[in-house]
Amino acid sequence: MRQHPDRVTAFRARHSPGETIRGRVLEQESAGLYWIDAQGCRLLAPLGGDPRPGTLLTFSIAALWPEIVLRLVQSDGAATPADLAADYLAARYAFEDIFARLDICPAGAESPADRIVRLTAEVRATPAIRAAHRAVECALAPLGAFLASHKASLAYLPFHLPDSPALERLAEDGGGLSRLTLDGRHPEAGSIRLAATLDDTRGSYRVAATKPGALPGLLPFLEHALRVDRSGRPALTCLGMHHEASPPSPLLAPYLGRGPRPSLRGLTV
Repeated sequence: MRQHPDRVTAFRARHSPGETIRGRVLEQESAGLYWIDAQGCRLLAPLGGDPRPGTLLTFSIAALWPEIVLRLVQSDGAATPADLAADYLAARYAFEDIFARLDICPAGAESPADRIVRLTAEVRATPAIRAAHRAVECALAPLGAFLASHKASLAYLPFHLPDSPALERLAEDGGGLSRLTLDGRHPEAGSIRLAATLDDTRGSYRVAATKPGALPGLLPFLEHALRVDRSGRPALTCLGMHHEASPPSPLLAPYLGRGPRPSLRGLTV
């Protein structure tokens, strides 16, 4: 499998020696040496025993230069919320990397719903991307269980925004109302953060972006993402579009406790 050079650059920019990360065993390279998927990077790490592909392990970053060196520090034990978030992020990076390399031609003008149906069919017809998407769902399940204990949920919404890998939607119980936050990146709008309050009949929202001039054309897709999985089709009112000079904090920052927090804002490359 070809390593994505931008993934390595981004990994080095996000981390420092001594930090711990989670990684998934991919396959054995040679005796005692295994390929690991760590946040979308395919890295070699020495491991004892005979770990099965798919096993999640915790590693310490021993070095970033001249090569990224990982050392196993934990092979079992309860995963922390930050571990669960990192597992989800690693699966997401792998899925989006594979999907970006598929030769899927745009279908021209289409509604948000039609776009999702078309691209979902493409995923189901392609075994590699179907397996990668399933890995995202599996990684999101334990993170979802943790968030549910805090009356919150996280949805991963690929295909919902044109020219963008995905949106993330955090839903929090507001006592009869739902507080929803959408987070994503777009080549023309930059970082996007939308905050909404709604029920099954109506709602309102504000949206900020690095380049808000690109937002009007994206609003139908963002509104569709707010309505997905809801029993009704609430009427939505936009209360404003604003400039956001710096990227907002990660969606799950309030839930991950203290210590290093993985970025859940999507691709940074």
